Amino acid sequence: MDQILYVAASCAYYLLWVIQIMLFLRAILSWFMQEEESEFMFILIGLTEPVLMPFRALLQRSEKMRSIPIDFSLTFAMIVLILLQMMLEMLV
Repeated sequence: MDQILYVAASCAYYLLWVIQIMLFLRAILSWFMQEEESEFMFILIGLTEPVLMPFRALLQRSEKMRSIPIDFSLTFAMIVLILLQMMLEMLV
């Protein structure tokens, strides 16, 4: 049973790592190309948007965050993913 928990936690840890890499790539590439220009960017947005959408919805509830022209959803998503990884590390 312990081995199954270890394998599941390890898979979840690396999945979170891959999601972080995709979010980082999306942030960097968004400065250089638009989603219409590249099929890679279109796929990257399709894979990362479900992660960012809940954070955007949460931030839109705050009047102060709505008035800021910067999207902080990526920052909050990365923080939550890192915290989840840290929790998984404590399990194994």
